[in-house]
Amino acid sequence: MNLYLVRHTRVDVPQGFCYGFTDVPLAETFIAESDKVITKLQGVSFDAIYSSPLTRCVQLANRISNGNKINFDERLREMNFGDWEGKLWDDIYPTPEAKGFFNDFVQNPASNGECFSDVISRIRSFIDEISSKSEHNDVLIVTHGGPIRAFYSIINGTNPASIFDLQVDYGEVMKLEWREDYGI
Repeated sequence: MNLYLVRHTRVDVPQGFCYGFTDVPLAETFIAESDKVITKLQGVSFDAIYSSPLTRCVQLANRISNGNKINFDERLREMNFGDWEGKLWDDIYPTPEAKGFFNDFVQNPASNGECFSDVISRIRSFIDEISSKSEHNDVLIVTHGGPIRAFYSIINGTNPASIFDLQVDYGEVMKLEWREDYGI
């Protein structure tokens, strides 16, 4: 099964703003950026389309889907940064909780939020569910940078502690292959 992972386009928030679970607006460049994503996906006929339910993904999924059914799945949401949502990272970082998080974001959750292991668990559950559907060959997934890194870590066996070395740009399309013999 081919997974076409698409990160949402740029958002209209101040630089350094923490917005994992927060529903934020898209930048004015949305149409032009989404046109580029659509061009990258030309020629692929998707057996299923999935999206995070956050607006920044829903709008892109709607443009790409061309009227085809979109399955919205909570597991595809960005990492939940809990109490830090809506704050600037510069204001968050000096706190002891933030220092613990940044020292081991894989196991230490954001204040009243998630750790990266939680995101990996959500994505693992999602992969397990969709891989059981034998009719899926090409699947489109519109999501966020964190979940895309979780997919990459699971499928490629990458150490989650180094996963943020993987650059995932706004509007990026990443194709990964999932085979049943990978196991979960």
